Amino acid sequence: MEHLLTPDDLAAVLGIKTRSLYVGRYMGRNLPPAIKVGRCLRFRPADVQAWLASQPASSRNVARASVLATKRDRLAETE
Repeated sequence: MEHLLTPDDLAAVLGIKTRSLYVGRYMGRNLPPAIKVGRCLRFRPADVQAWLASQPASSRNVARASVLATKRDRLAETE
């Protein structure tokens, strides 16, 4: 089973506050697609990586993608 990212996890990857993530989603800003598990938002790591890849290239996006990959690798080691 794939580990899903929480809003806190995604905010850390993107370098923003969790509140900014919720507000951005409410305002309809361009963010990775979310799924709802019960009342909770979750994000698939593959969706986040695809979303990051679709954004204009910058050194910040490359750094964020590497942070996500590192986090995914750490999670895989604990399973």
